[in-house]
Amino acid sequence: MKTYRWSVSAWIVLFSYIIIGTSFGGESQNQPSWFELRLLKNSYQLGYLKVQGRDGKFYYASVEAIVDCNYIADVELTQDSAVTIFFTVGAAKRLEEFTACHIRERIGAFINGELRSAGVILDTLPGYALTLQQVFASQEAEDFVRSWSAPVDTRPGRHKLNIQGLGDIEVELQGSVGGAGVAEHIQFFHEGSIYQLPLSFLSRPGVPAKTVKLLKVSVWGDKIKAEEQELSGLRDLKHFIETNTGPEQLILIEILESDVDDLPQEWKEDLADIAKYTYDSPYVGLCQIMSYTPYFYTENKIYIPPEMQKAINEYDPDFKLYSDSNFLPSVIKYYTYTKHQAPFAVIGDFTGDSKTDVVLYGYNSQYTKIIGVISSNKDYKVIEIIKHDYIDPKKEWYGMGEGQKEYGLWTYLVKVTPKTIKSPYEKEELILRNDAFEHVYFSKAAVLYYYKNGKFLKYQTSD
Repeated sequence: MKTYRWSVSAWIVLFSYIIIGTSFGGESQNQPSWFELRLLKNSYQLGYLKVQGRDGKFYYASVEAIVDCNYIADVELTQDSAVTIFFTVGAAKRLEEFTACHIRERIGAFINGELRSAGVILDTLPGYALTLQQVFASQEAEDFVRSWSAPVDTRPGRHKLNIQGLGDIEVELQGSVGGAGVAEHIQFFHEGSIYQLPLSFLSRPGVPAKTVKLLKVSVWGDKIKAEEQELSGLRDLKHFIETNTGPEQLILIEILESDVDDLPQEWKEDLADIAKYTYDSPYVGLCQIMSYTPYFYTENKIYIPPEMQKAINEYDPDFKLYSDSNFLPSVIKYYTYTKHQAPFAVIGDFTGDSKTDVVLYGYNSQYTKIIGVISSNKDYKVIEIIKHDYIDPKKEWYGMGEGQKEYGLWTYLVKVTPKTIKSPYEKEELILRNDAFEHVYFSKAAVLYYYKNGKFLKYQTSD
């Protein structure tokens, strides 16, 4: 397991001891030790508090912590009373980005408001796993690990947890932080919806368990309501969350709206901001956007509405989407992302009924598949378009010339809009009346698939 050690090789470590006032939170007999990383300055700046070390030297410590115990996914005790902290994925990314922007500045590790070490940032700090050496006393390190170790195995897998406000429910720990085997988040179903919680939600000894509160937000046209309170925009939603959340409460957000494509662009950007905020917040569940239609909430991540997901689960409960990382680097480099296409998915109206459908490129343990999730009256049905033996992207390779290879999938999806198509590989031209998609073979060929009479038909467009 690769971790990053707070050591002389990457940091200039100073073992001065500085007492921070109650602004940073003092030690409590009933609370476990509290860890924070804060930026230090040598002179006054707005947003910093003046502190004095035991050697008489003054520092200015940032009021806002870079990361703290709220973002701990798990901890473990290593040799010589060193403690390795595994952060949640949002905090890990934030720590990496922060240190990359503050090279040669000073940072401090605080325990219960006391600065235990201060050093100069000489390189970007990989944030998912941080080992602190000579920061804790021996017994203190053991107590800290006992207090902040996750109460369940944090490796990806299924568990049964009691979540206050929801009761005993089955959850799944998903994702992996930095290859460390620590899951990124908790996912669970509740009242027909899928929710995700940060791992910091898991209660620790001496830390009160958080109570879940479900907050429903409706978005219709230019109107937004949160618990019957009208908001002027999605940015107001963040303020609403902040003013209605405490350290012992966690809010699950469910945004209901008709069609993301109908929202103004600034609202889509706000949705992304809200999703990022809830992802990073230790007290807020990941934003659950309940759209009736699929959409890309980032250029490489797609939202599948519950009705479509239900049809997929009924067809193949083990079906999973490929992701960007599964394709050849050259495919990703030259691919044109839009709000309707990514290498692994295409959104469009393939049947001509004015309802949104989606084509997905994915797999299970046995097969690689391309499927269409197509509107059918009030529900959706899955049409299997392509199916063959499972392709492992880690083993699949493509010759790039001069003895060079790239690993990953070398076929991908591209959306095709209605038009007349002529191909030298087909006898007749194709009058395309609805959306379709091409299955493209990198630098080789392409086959167009279009929907007709209940199935997808092929039309060779290049070879």
